[in-house]
This record gives sequence, structure tokens and C-alpha cells, in this order.
Amino acid sequence: MVFNNQDGHKLDKDEVDLLINFIAHRVWWKTQSQEFKMLRNAVANMWAHIAFDNIQFSHLYIQEIFKAIASSNFMVVKKYERPLLSLIKLRDTYQKQRINIVLNNLYDVFRKSTQYWKFCDQLIELTFKLTLRDRMFAHELSKNQNLYHMIEQMTKENPSFPYNQQRIKIFKEGVINWKNQNNKNGLLNQTRVDHITKYSKQRLANLAKAIEAGK
Repeated sequence: MVFNNQDGHKLDKDEVDLLINFIAHRVWWKTQSQEFKMLRNAVANMWAHIAFDNIQFSHLYIQEIFKAIASSNFMVVKKYERPLLSLIKLRDTYQKQRINIVLNNLYDVFRKSTQYWKFCDQLIELTFKLTLRDRMFAHELSKNQNLYHMIEQMTKENPSFPYNQQRIKIFKEGVINWKNQNNKNGLLNQTRVDHITKYSKQRLANLAKAIEAGK
């Protein structure tokens, strides 16, 4: 993937308009979320190529990504890391604007999903990885206090999964019956809880460092 310039075929207006037509090509927008990593990455690179110096397409594409994320479970979130990374690394006239569209959509999905711990945990993980991998993303995140404070608050209040599942559920799918799950699979133990807590706190500390370095 070439991030500083775009080589190869240059799309004309009719081709771009055809690709922007969501109704005619809606299945392509979700192709990168499929299980085949090579296909997912190839499609992500194709969309990034079209998004270069095209803020209209970029905006629409990012919105469709986050619509797909918002309507999915936590396991799908990580599959959009590569498509989003390909977009935020585009070195063109609109890089800063494109990054802020991503950040604002992240905040919006996060804000509407705070009652689901694991889903928010994966949004935090996605934000963390994008921050580590792109300095400009880190710089713009440093100015997006709403998103950072939400990440900080969620991590401090729920560094591990909420056992009682009253105010916050672990999964979108419903409340876990711990008695049945523990008897069958041994999912809940103090070692596991401590590991998740330690990772969450360290991730927040590393995120803060990456943001500071990006300023």
C-alpha cells in the first residue's frame, strides 16, 4: 500500500460516483469484515486508494464502517482495524480531516454503547492500536477530549468485566449466568480477573504516553 501517493489507475468521476452508490454496491462495504484476511486487506487497500484526495468518499466510507461496527458484536470490531489504519495513514490534503471523522465516529459509537463492557473494551483496543501506529492520529486524539475522557472513565470504573451485570452488561447478547458457566467452563476465576484488570490499566497508561508523544 502506498500511503504518500497513489500510483496506478486514476478513477474518473463516473467511476467514483458508481462506487459511492451504496445501494448498488452495499455488499462491498462489508467485504473487509469477512473471515479471509487476505481478501479483507485487499478490499481495504482498494477503498483507501479511492479515498485518496477524495473527502466525500472518505466521509461516506467511514460512516459505513461505523454503521457496520455499531450493529455488530464485539468480535467484529477488530476486523476494521486494517481498513481504518489504511485510511488514517493516507498522506493527502485531507488526512487531518479524515482522522477527525474517524475519531468523531468512534466517540459516537462508544457513547451509545457504554452499557456493554466487552464491546467498549474492543473500541478502546481499536483506538489504542490506531494511536500506536500513526503519530498524527495520536496528535488529533490528544485534542479530542470527549473520546479520551470516555476511555479513561470506562477503564477506571470497569478495568475488568462487571460481575453483577446490573448497570453494565458484559455482552450485547444478554446477562451471563455465572453459576452455569463456571460449572461448565470455569470461565470466572481471580487469576483471569486480575489479568484483564492489569492489561486494561497498562493499556490506558500506554495510550496516554502515545498521545503525549504525538503532541
